[in-house]
Amino acid sequence: MHPLTSIPPAWIPLLQVTLQAFTVTIFLAGLFYTAMQFRNYRRAQHVANFTKMVEMQMHLREMRVNDPALARVYQHDVTGLPDNPAIRAYFFNLMQLSVFEIVWFAHQHGQVPSDYFRSWDARMREIAAEPSFRAMMASPAMKIMHDRFQVYMQAVIAATPERPANPADPHRPAPLAQPPAGVDGSTGVSLGRSAGAGADGVASRSGPSHASSSPASR
Repeated sequence: MHPLTSIPPAWIPLLQVTLQAFTVTIFLAGLFYTAMQFRNYRRAQHVANFTKMVEMQMHLREMRVNDPALARVYQHDVTGLPDNPAIRAYFFNLMQLSVFEIVWFAHQHGQVPSDYFRSWDARMREIAAEPSFRAMMASPAMKIMHDRFQVYMQAVIAATPERPANPADPHRPAPLAQPPAGVDGSTGVSLGRSAGAGADGVASRSGPSHASSSPASR
């Protein structure tokens, strides 16, 4: 006897509905998986596009570090920056900030794991304690970055105490003692020598002549 002939007729509609529901479930699961894959692809592409734009901006900042005269093309770029070293320090810190902005944005979109982002965040807080970095963040000069990232970095600055401008370095050798006034620091010889001193620093001596007497004078 065929197995289907042993199924009660009342169960056949129930089996049909069950099979249809199972088929629809598989179809919907496939659609959901495809949608999630497409969403992840869109997110990865979004992060890649953002990264490319920040890299281009970072390259413009690098050009200003190499040639500070380029920063003066736009007056707003050099507001409060009096000289070339200040311009280089400002845009160098902006380059460092650009790298962290990429990490921050990728983490916001699930492309960077939280533990890796926390390691970056901890090190950026060390950099945020540097006076030059804080001066860059406080400068009114032009900064192009994500608005929410700027708010995040301002919170980091507010929560991080500033490091002293010139901290004592225990490995730095002690400065040499200054020689007393009027003493040559390289030789220790007094600079107030007599006018009769020679070029080698030894005074010329006066004394009886050692020339031999001529036979006629004897």
